[in-house]
Amino acid sequence: MNHANPDEWLEDRMFGLVQGERHARRVIPPDVKPEWAIAHWMLSMFRKTGGLSQKQALWGIRELFGIEHLSQTANGRWAIPRPVLKVFQELDPTGVVWSTHRRAWRPRQPEDPPGRRNVSD
Repeated sequence: MNHANPDEWLEDRMFGLVQGERHARRVIPPDVKPEWAIAHWMLSMFRKTGGLSQKQALWGIRELFGIEHLSQTANGRWAIPRPVLKVFQELDPTGVVWSTHRRAWRPRQPEDPPGRRNVSD
């Protein structure tokens, strides 16, 4: 199998589709941890679009992987589970920052403080 384009591989080969569903759902292979699969999907979307908002990630996880792969905060809001976020950070430790103002991940800029994952722009 040719793995020249890892984003294509993730989208086209790693996940099967659940047949008969209204939306194309990804089936996580049994030998793959869900947090790893979801984090890779998030990174794939980030790279394809040049950024990823929290809202887009939540919607994508719910629609593509199922609501069971989300968590809820104490006040009832949907959230991306911490294990998924941890793997996402490990996948690209220097090229992605979280913008607290935009509530989105964006590419690191030269003016961003070195070593910081969160920025306030």
